[in-house]
Amino acid sequence: MSGLINTVKVGKGTTFTYQVSIRNDGPIPVTIKDIGMRGAAVTTRVVAVNSHPYENGGPPRGFMPFAAFRLDPAQEAFIEMEADVAANACVEGPGYTSWFQEPITYTIFGITRHSLVETGTEIRIEGARRTASGC
Repeated sequence: MSGLINTVKVGKGTTFTYQVSIRNDGPIPVTIKDIGMRGAAVTTRVVAVNSHPYENGGPPRGFMPFAAFRLDPAQEAFIEMEADVAANACVEGPGYTSWFQEPITYTIFGITRHSLVETGTEIRIEGARRTASGC
């Protein structure tokens, strides 16, 4: 996956979307089943895909609701992710939280695998700072 550094200023309980691309650099086709992280102060999930971005004109045209799709060798797809910032989210340390990896579930030769994939995109969330009285 690849993208840019994005800083998003949000409040608790906010939902926003961002886009990254995914490319199969391997020699074998894979089926992308799911992308995203659950169960944290920030939850991400894949909501849309453009599995043929250059044939369909690239973003924003060609996006379809996400469903599992095949990604052939040297093929690239554009992915739209949705992030939910929990109502009880707190940001520690320097005043922001960020991530640059997404968990991905895929199948290869019919075997389901899970991996963390660097997106090349750092998403920084500012605004849900801890105060002296708590979050």
